[in-house]
Amino acid sequence: MDITAQKSLTSWKSSFNPSPGHFSLRLKPQEFNDFELVYNSNNVYRSTRNWMGTSFANVPRMTIRYIYKFHFSNPYLPTASFWYKERALDKGLEPPLAMFQVDVNGQLRQFTWLEQTENWNRFCSRPEDQCKVYSLCRSFGSCVSTSLKPCVCVNGFSPMDDEGWNFGDFTSGCRQESYGF
Repeated sequence: MDITAQKSLTSWKSSFNPSPGHFSLRLKPQEFNDFELVYNSNNVYRSTRNWMGTSFANVPRMTIRYIYKFHFSNPYLPTASFWYKERALDKGLEPPLAMFQVDVNGQLRQFTWLEQTENWNRFCSRPEDQCKVYSLCRSFGSCVSTSLKPCVCVNGFSPMDDEGWNFGDFTSGCRQESYGF
């Protein structure tokens, strides 16, 4: 992951469409000192706050001994660049392969590769509560934090894309149900 003023991390349009989506992780424009998760390039719904030299003000866990070594060159300047390198915690052990992703529903997710199962393991998600993602359930949708699938359509509406909703992709929103008379 290398994020600069010109390069952000952007979600897919949907679970099945890899073209650029609605959500991005970017450096804050004009200030270049913190990250923002944004919807449609201008609706900020999460911020790391200012860079404090070794971590961001709103991400204190970055100071914990970790598998990553974070680098932030030229903060506060248009040439700012943020990246990380994996590092081993124990001598002789290789660090796990890692991946960051902004998913189609606007969560920044961190994964590590598990050799034993040959699968990606989700390590964490931000925001933790999906309902804090801007416009998660889209038109005529409502978010319920305690539900396995956080989005439901309000009364009188149903998902525009049933298949997408069944896979946790709420990007299409809801439409008014038609009643035949």
